[in-house]
Amino acid sequence: MNHRNRVNPFEIALWALAAVLIVGGVAALAWSVNRLGMGGGPNNEGFAVTQMIFSLAPVAVTAGLFAIVAALAFRATLLVVARRAAALAHEARVSEASQMTTTMETTGLASPSQSDGAPQEASLPFEPPRFRQRQRAIDHSAFKRPGTE
Repeated sequence: MNHRNRVNPFEIALWALAAVLIVGGVAALAWSVNRLGMGGGPNNEGFAVTQMIFSLAPVAVTAGLFAIVAALAFRATLLVVARRAAALAHEARVSEASQMTTTMETTGLASPSQSDGAPQEASLPFEPPRFRQRQRAIDHSAFKRPGTE
């Protein structure tokens, strides 16, 4: 099975949990609203259940919506990690190829494309952006206490 086509069981469980929470919360609220007109009062056996549903169903729906957001964030994180890994692998291949070319040139061996007379393509540098290695010294003089005179 290909690594990219593999299904994550935790992501499936998160989507299923989101669906159950949202559908269950809405269905419970609909049941409670339909039960309101049946009469009875606080002594009725369904009163406590109805009140509990009125207090917990909105929380269940909200938790289901948060689960959807978490599942989307999880999927986005996996895609970003996969892209970074692919970029690093590509960079490693490019650097390995350039090292092999340099080694062949220094030893006097011609590369196969040069010996065949095929035109060579210039390799494009695919490097991540380089960030400043050292930081400037921070001036804290604005936050120091005034000297005693």
